[in-house]
Amino acid sequence: MCRCPKCRELTDSDQALLLENQILHALRQVDSRATLAHLAYLNTYHAPTKVKPQPGIFLEFAPIYRSYEIPLRQRGTQFRNYSHGQLLDHLDANLELFGSDGAQVLEYWLDESWFWRHLKPPRPARVKIP
Repeated sequence: MCRCPKCRELTDSDQALLLENQILHALRQVDSRATLAHLAYLNTYHAPTKVKPQPGIFLEFAPIYRSYEIPLRQRGTQFRNYSHGQLLDHLDANLELFGSDGAQVLEYWLDESWFWRHLKPPRPARVKIP
């Protein structure tokens, strides 16, 4: 993210939303019904505090660093630098800003590359899908 004098007071989430608002504005020049996701992921888990979403920006929450063996509702579970409780708190703060209309959670449970740690060459799938 940018750390120039003009941007350094903005969080990563604020900077992302600033860009997303501009992208949505450009998209709406072509399609007035366009919408765009604000991706809350890693460095943008924290809800923006200085930039407000334009109408048409919806929340996409993507908690990649979490345990898949333990339900997210078990707040005390720690995985890498995040606890499930911290992720849920970030989700609540983002929902407060963006609302729940159109909000979605991006999950990784079918992402073989994530579970195989992006090893090359790819390994056979561990789960067979009929």
